[in-house]
Amino acid sequence: MKRYKFFIIIVISFNLLSCVSNKYLKLVKSEKKYPKLDYFDSFATIQIVERTNKFYYSDSLTKRFSLKLDSIIDSNKENYRINNKIKISNDKLRDSINREISSLYYNLTSPLFGANKIKIPKVIDSLLESRKQRFAIVVKGFGYIYNKENTILKKVKGRLVNLATIGFAGTPPIKNQLSLSFLIIDSKKDEIAAYIGLPPVYKNPMDKVATKANLDNLFIGNIVDKKLQY
Repeated sequence: MKRYKFFIIIVISFNLLSCVSNKYLKLVKSEKKYPKLDYFDSFATIQIVERTNKFYYSDSLTKRFSLKLDSIIDSNKENYRINNKIKISNDKLRDSINREISSLYYNLTSPLFGANKIKIPKVIDSLLESRKQRFAIVVKGFGYIYNKENTILKKVKGRLVNLATIGFAGTPPIKNQLSLSFLIIDSKKDEIAAYIGLPPVYKNPMDKVATKANLDNLFIGNIVDKKLQY
């Protein structure tokens, strides 16, 4: 039951973020500079869109997408000016951290919180403190993948589905879509120090070239070029 509730939170939080992801999302507090950042496992979700424009979460593709993101990041650490992955061998601890990361992203979209009011959850905070580490970065990847049998009417159908569900489930894009963002956690100040998201692109999230190009934009355009480091 706990895993089921966690899955619901993930889907809702990513759907809410996808609703606003057509805008360039940016929050960088003051003009803070960061040391080279260690990073958590990439946080990702993939949804498959059927011919009826109903969509569902794909666990297998989500895992593949997350591993793809981590592989690209690991291979480009020098270019992206980041350090090493925060390795967590304990499954229970990893699940707790994933739930807290999901909660952070969900709260970013909530009018009750807003980025300036979000506190860092206790498990992530304790982990970073135990590592004597103030900052860490989390990359989020979100994507829609259409079945090849989908038709040219998918945009119209999507609007009909959206009306039928009163907008809760959201409307899928008209074709494959990929969107990436990151947030930087500050455990000392107990806050999200930076949150930056790129506009979505109509690319298959499983396309390594497209994903690499977007990660380049995310990291090089917002950390390296803007010199958000000591």
